[in-house]
Amino acid sequence: MTPIAAGSSVLPVTPIRFDHIDHHQSPEVMSSPKRGFAKAPELKQRLKVLHLSDFHIDPRYATGAEANCTSGLCCRANNHNNLSPNKILAPAPRYGAYLCDTPISLALAALEAVPALTGTKGTGFAFTVYTGDLVSHDPDNQLGRAYIEYTETILYDLFKRMLGSGPVYPASEIMIAITKLKMLLTRLEENLHSNSAGVNVFQGTTTMWPGLWQHENWIPESAVELARSHYAATW
Repeated sequence: MTPIAAGSSVLPVTPIRFDHIDHHQSPEVMSSPKRGFAKAPELKQRLKVLHLSDFHIDPRYATGAEANCTSGLCCRANNHNNLSPNKILAPAPRYGAYLCDTPISLALAALEAVPALTGTKGTGFAFTVYTGDLVSHDPDNQLGRAYIEYTETILYDLFKRMLGSGPVYPASEIMIAITKLKMLLTRLEENLHSNSAGVNVFQGTTTMWPGLWQHENWIPESAVELARSHYAATW
């Protein structure tokens, strides 16, 4: 160790000894500070909640149709591969293909597996949140009102049959909202301004579901107005 000079005198320096340190168990002063974690409250009851999203059911899906089509949605009877218009190159499997939307058989199989995998057979979930999307990836001119309602009926009926009891809260999503907005704008453009039509579509969606939830006793009457006044936007 180097002595420390203080004026004209030299102060002795006590050497640091390391031979007394147990390298297997460091002294308290050398240990890392302990992190404090908040203690989680004890839960008397755990809730099982299901989150579903992006089914994109295609009622027009045809098993055996061309799964490698040239354009648009494949796996449909009227959509072929331009390089082989008279012969199917890749037959659409029963449970879906990469370039196709969801066949009903795949949606059914997926929902059928949920209770078995989550241990909710006979009990259902505390509640389910469905955040879209719902309809197939068709051009707007192929998504008529009857087609959308048919798709909604299929999927929500599957939810009710396969998932057991418990509320299902859907979130308004773009694949339905924009299509319905365009249809309503077309029908009402002679009588209403575009802004008014948009407001009517928005209000129709947000007021319909809370009424259904109350009818099914999924939310108390005191929460209906709150649900009707709530909205969100995503992009």
